[in-house]
Amino acid sequence: MTPKPKLTFAELEDAYRWADAGDPGFAAWICRTTGKVYLQDESGATDMGEPLPEAIDDEARYVQVPDARDPDLGTALVFDFAARHMPGDYDDVRQIFRKRGAYGRFRSLVERNGQLQAWYDFQEEATAKALRDWAAENGLEVTD
Repeated sequence: MTPKPKLTFAELEDAYRWADAGDPGFAAWICRTTGKVYLQDESGATDMGEPLPEAIDDEARYVQVPDARDPDLGTALVFDFAARHMPGDYDDVRQIFRKRGAYGRFRSLVERNGQLQAWYDFQEEATAKALRDWAAENGLEVTD
């Protein structure tokens, strides 16, 4: 059995945050052999000033790190939080997400309810779990 490439959770989380920077030009990959992380910004530059490997698009050798949309950490997470922490406001949250600017209005509602720290904690825990699950599905070993 081939050993899984290892990377720390901090490396994985940093790569995820980089890929989720909001600009479609930001991306991160992990080598399936070594566990090395490669980061690219919107200009095509990498974090270390070295070019990306030529085979970066070879999914057998490199796996692209997801952004928040890939592990479904968007509205599904919001609705899960509302159901668990603000069940009386669940219908309001559903209504909020039928229009543009929903995240800002959701945050305002969470703040008014005194649940902002609970939201941050919930989001962080869900993100960590999703990243660890994603890594395992992609044959990567995450250490702490």
